[in-house]
Order: sequence, then structure tokens, then C-alpha cells
Amino acid sequence: MSAVTVAEERVVVHDDPPPARRSRLDPRSIPAWLVAGLVTGIVCLLRAGSPVPWRDELATLIAAQRSFSEQLHMEHNLDAVFAVYYAFMHVWTEVFGISMLSLRLPSVLAMAVAGGLVARIGQDLYDRRTGLFAGLIFAVIPAVTRYGQEIRVYAAVVAFTLLSSWLLIRAVQRPRWTRWVAYAGSVVLVGAGHIFALTVLSAHAAYVLFGFFAERKRPLLTWIRESRVPAWTASVAGGIVVIAPLAYVSMKQSGQVAWIPELNWDTGQVWHEQLFMDGAVGGLVVVLALLAVNRKWSATALCLGIAVLPLLVLAVMSIAVSPLWMMRYVLFTIPGWALLAGAALARLHRVPVAAALGALLLFSLPQQITLRGVNGHDDIDHQAIAAIIADHVIPGDAVMYTPRGRFREGVEYYLPADKRPDDILVSGSAVEAGRLEVPECINAPSCVDPRVVRIWVTCYGDCLDNPAVGLHMPARSMLKNGRFHVRQSWRVYRATVTLYQR
Repeated sequence: MSAVTVAEERVVVHDDPPPARRSRLDPRSIPAWLVAGLVTGIVCLLRAGSPVPWRDELATLIAAQRSFSEQLHMEHNLDAVFAVYYAFMHVWTEVFGISMLSLRLPSVLAMAVAGGLVARIGQDLYDRRTGLFAGLIFAVIPAVTRYGQEIRVYAAVVAFTLLSSWLLIRAVQRPRWTRWVAYAGSVVLVGAGHIFALTVLSAHAAYVLFGFFAERKRPLLTWIRESRVPAWTASVAGGIVVIAPLAYVSMKQSGQVAWIPELNWDTGQVWHEQLFMDGAVGGLVVVLALLAVNRKWSATALCLGIAVLPLLVLAVMSIAVSPLWMMRYVLFTIPGWALLAGAALARLHRVPVAAALGALLLFSLPQQITLRGVNGHDDIDHQAIAAIIADHVIPGDAVMYTPRGRFREGVEYYLPADKRPDDILVSGSAVEAGRLEVPECINAPSCVDPRVVRIWVTCYGDCLDNPAVGLHMPARSMLKNGRFHVRQSWRVYRATVTLYQR
């Protein structure tokens, strides 16, 4: 109220001071999703171009440099599950080139989007504090950095599943046919990213069904009429129909995952270490998450469903159908744990929140440093091999690459064209064969020019005692019968490179 003073027939009005306004620079005015997205993006971008690519990343590099028709020809034989991603990467590399940073930037951006969506979902389901804390927790998890710096589809899959979950929340909270159509489109996007990512639908089903039974006290007809179950079912069915052809072709190529070991008790009990890529980080996040389970049941149904149900589905499939227990296939469950952990922190005061976040950062720091090293992706150091060859190669040298480990593609990525030895085992075109690897000469002696005096040989692991052990038998026999002897060997990370001389 204004204060009014009457004196000598004059009225003086003293206005009340205006209500205090939040400063434009107040951090609380910045959207939580923006903070989380930026932090995640910066964390993933830091030294993203440093690690040497591992063999699966090299597969993306190979596929991305092929035309759409050449990719389609290859996908009749293998990697149909990555068809959409390979097509995107072809366009990306045509525009931005094939530097390591450029190749990994789509994953960096995808993880940044995922971080923002984690915060937005947390805010929509709980409150702003939950969204912010969940986004920050997500950002510092080592697995987020690892796959946010990988030339594969898994970062995009995390973003796609989060987008689908967010669209589901919007459709459930305020049902409109346009929102259900958008959700159906996101189901297609999830399946196009990776078929196994469709296991997130188990969590979506739990969320929708929880809401259905939570409202059972309403009049029967109203309960059924206003249920979200029919709309959700129709949306999922529509999305599945669209993605079914890709799923069918991918399932026919199930032999590509035949190398995955069987799931056993020893493997299963360290799932958190495998998923989060650090046992201490995973343990802390899981403990925090379990503290929030009873905070808000509808939100818990979705978050806990995302965190747990795809893991259970993958475990059942691994036991009943075929071994499929690879944590990168369910990387998208990490946001579920982060959301629950964020909900737990949101109920605490500043000191315990700071302590928990500080502990999480401290636990993750060693792995974060390791992941950004040259050998952070824990595979063959092709860069070191290329440097050795470049320093010692002379005109007329030849090379024989071990079939295992994609030595050829990795070394040639780093080795200048004028420094490359003659690749004497190549007998055809990988593009024409519809394969990632080039066809090689079966009868090595007939493929080697008798004038060749020096041959470089690569081997996976420590092969100093027998450098040619990784080659096929005809190639090994050719070295022996051709009177080649070891001139010098070099041991690099995960590999050995040897120079043979006649």
C-alpha cells in the first residue's frame, strides 16, 4: 500500500519500493538444460581428436567414404544396423572432412544434446534442481566422455532415446494427436539409431502403465476413455512398422555379434563398472539413485525403467537367445541413473550436494584423463606404427598387414601416401566385394615380386618372439622360404611392427 501523509491541505504520496527483481546475471535464470548441455559438450569436446581410433571407429571411417549405393551394397552383407548412421557420416565427411576431431564432432554434439535433455526431463518430472544436478552428474560420467568421443552411433542413440522419452512425457501430461505422432516419429529414430535401443520401450511401457493403474479410482468409463495406453500402443506400433524392414535385415546379420562372450555371474556382477566405465563412479551414482526411488512414483517409474529394464531385457536375450551383453548397446540407460541420482541430491542442502558432486568428479578424474590420451580408446596405436614406417621406409619396401585389428586402414590413415610401402597382399576392391576389409591374396608367394628385399609386418599384441604369427600360413611360409629375416622390431601399444629383410 502507498503511504499517504496529509499536511497543510497537501497530499504527499510516498510510493512503495518496487518488488525486488532477479538479476539478469542470476545463474538461476539460466535454463538448466542449457547449463547441462554446455557442460556435457565441453567435457566431451576436450581433446576429442587426440585418441587413436579403435577398429570399430575405423569401420565408420571406411563406410563414410563410400557413396550411398556402395554403402547399400555393403549393408546387404554386414552392418545394416548402422545404415542410417553411415549415410549421415558420408554427408558429414563430404562437408567437414575426415580429421579425427571432425569425425568425432557429431558424437560430441549428440552427447551435448543428451545432457540438455537429461536436465529437461529432470525438470519436467521433478524440478529445476533435479534437472540441473542430473545433467551435471551425466556430464562427468566417464562412459559419456568415451562414447561422446567415438566415431560410432552410440552417443546419437542416447540422444534419440532421451528425445523419445521427453516426447512421451509431453504426450502423457497433455495428450494431443500431434504429440503422439511426434513420439511415434521418435520411435523410428531410436530404431534407426540401433535396433537394441528399442528396448527403451520397456521403460516407456512401465511409465504409461503406471499412470494407467494410478488413476484406477476414477469412474470406469472415464478411466478407460482418458487412458494413454491406446494412444501409446498405436504410436509404438506405427513406429515399429516403419522400422521393421531395417530390423529384419539387421537380425539376419546376427552372426556379426557371434564373438560376444556368454553372460555369466562374474560378468553380471560388475555391470556398473562396465556401464559407467569406472566402478567407483558407477557405485556412487547407483547408490544415490536408489535413495530417490520413493520420491515421486510416476517419475520413478520412468527413470528407474530407463535405468534397469533395458539391462534386464538384454540379460534375458543373452541367456535365452544369443550372447548380447555389451554395455554400449544399453548406454542409454545411464541417463536413468543420472536422473534418479539428481533427484536424490535435489533434496539435500548445499554442503552434502557439493560433497557428492565433488566425490563424483574426483572418482571420475583418473579415467577422464586416461580416455583423452593417445591410447585412450585402448586399441592398436596405428599412429605410432605409421610414424615408425615413415621414419624408416625406403622406395621398394612392401608391407603385409595382419588381418586382425584393421591395421591397413589405421596405418594408412596416418601414413602419407608417399611413405606407404607396397601393400602386396591386396587382390581386389573392398568396395566391389561389399566388405569393410579388402580381399587378400590367398597364395602369398605368387603375389610377391621376387625383387622385393624388405617387407614390413604388423602383429596384434606382443609378437617380438614371433613377429609373423598373425599372418596367414602362406604369408608366413613365404617369409621363411624367401629367406627373409628380422632386421628390427618395434613394440607399440597393443601391437608389434617388424621389418624383414631378404
